[in-house]
Amino acid sequence: MSIRDGMVAILLVMGSPAWAQAQDLSAWEGTFRGNCQNLRPGTGGQKLEFTIERQVAAIPGTDRYEWRSTYNGGAPGTGKNYQLAPVNPAKGHYQIDEGNGVRIDTYLSGDTFYAHFKVGNTQITSVERLKGNELIMELLSFEARELSPTASVSTYRFQVNQRCVMRRN
Repeated sequence: MSIRDGMVAILLVMGSPAWAQAQDLSAWEGTFRGNCQNLRPGTGGQKLEFTIERQVAAIPGTDRYEWRSTYNGGAPGTGKNYQLAPVNPAKGHYQIDEGNGVRIDTYLSGDTFYAHFKVGNTQITSVERLKGNELIMELLSFEARELSPTASVSTYRFQVNQRCVMRRN
């Protein structure tokens, strides 16, 4: 089976009505604290490390959730106050609303939110997985320019992996 055939099979299964049901987001609520590492290729394993706190809470009177992150103990200018807004919860489709006109589509599948977006010349894949009281966030960034296109596959230069592991308090 080719890569293309495999992807078509996956898309057909995912489009099945059996997959369409809204998930309860209350398990995501709480305050999570932990550490992050930025890892870049070609640096001999050097890491940039920092702390993170993520607060997730239902916003009363709405169908939205507060999705607030602070870094390095809340140092000035290190916070991000977003909202998670439903688009089509039965299909796992939500948006992260940055409050400044920027909205990033994200998809909930099982215990994980997935998003892929482009900022300037960088493509970013975001994966946020909730495992009990542990929240694991991984942001993978790639240069948006094709590195070595072949037949029907394009590849991109990897830039950085930001991995955060947080525990619910």
